[in-house]
Amino acid sequence: MAGIRGSGAKFAGSVFLQDGFVAEDAVLLDWAYISGSLNCTNGKFTNPQGAALSCRGATIAGDVLLQAVVSEGIVKSSEPPGGMGETGTSAIVPAIGNAIFAATGKRLRKMPVDSSVLRQPA
Repeated sequence: MAGIRGSGAKFAGSVFLQDGFVAEDAVLLDWAYISGSLNCTNGKFTNPQGAALSCRGATIAGDVLLQAVVSEGIVKSSEPPGGMGETGTSAIVPAIGNAIFAATGKRLRKMPVDSSVLRQPA
């Protein structure tokens, strides 16, 4: 599937991008309103041009489920890859934390994400 351009959209209910969902371009949910949950469990998000999944400023009333998500985006750099193996995976946890902060205003300090923490006042 191509990407999804849902920026600013209003979703009545939950959004399911899970269990075999594959996006081969950006999934943009910036400033969207989702009255239910966002479930990306076992989804695969790729975008060779940049961010694969973006929820900047989104309001998500329910849970955000990101278990076993594969997210592949390109960070432009003139430097060759180096260091330890699996270098791309080390950025996933901070990227998810930043996306949740952008969507909820709550900074998470540990994984896995506890949805009860997201429901507490900031």
